[in-house]
Amino acid sequence: MARFILTTPDGVSSFPFDPETLLNTDAMLLEEVTGRPIGDVYESFLNRGILGLNAMFWLARKHAGEEIAYADMRFNLAHLAFEQDAPIPPTPAAAKPPARKRAASKKK
Repeated sequence: MARFILTTPDGVSSFPFDPETLLNTDAMLLEEVTGRPIGDVYESFLNRGILGLNAMFWLARKHAGEEIAYADMRFNLAHLAFEQDAPIPPTPAAAKPPARKRAASKKK
């Protein structure tokens, strides 16, 4: 299991987060609050991009019972850490839709 750790003047807070378990309802919620497809959000998280870190940290806080609006997330990036026991797996197939095959057009 992994966790986000936020250090503030009030102390240290830890928020468990399992990047291998992303429910469909969480994915839809993340798409709604970020305005981006879940594949973009997850890929950003894997690459430690701000979009992905912010979104997944917000989700971890929400799962921990905090009621915070996504737009109200404010924290010093230098005070946020993400610790994990094992490497994050590659982007799940569900997050990246398969390429569409184009049907061959028939000319008469």
